[in-house]
Amino acid sequence: MVGTLAAVSGLLGLVATALVVLLGSMLMDSHDASDRAIGVVVSVLGVAWLGLPLGGAWLALRTERVSTGVAMMVGSILISVVLAWLMTNGIGAAARP
Repeated sequence: MVGTLAAVSGLLGLVATALVVLLGSMLMDSHDASDRAIGVVVSVLGVAWLGLPLGGAWLALRTERVSTGVAMMVGSILISVVLAWLMTNGIGAAARP
């Protein structure tokens, strides 16, 4: 059961990270320096986001802190769904001229 939770949280984390990095790359293509800086920060935070589901999976599968790892993975799933929805809307708004 924990392995399935780890796979789901990892996959949703990858989807959310891909969407965040896509939005960050769209911002980095801007001619405005502040937009480029925001794009870099957004991309770095998107990649750092993977630490939550991966850290939770590691705790749940490799240590005795199973409940902490499961809580991290469940939180990661919930936040990834909201983040993916926000990034989808943000990408749509950024793509408009």
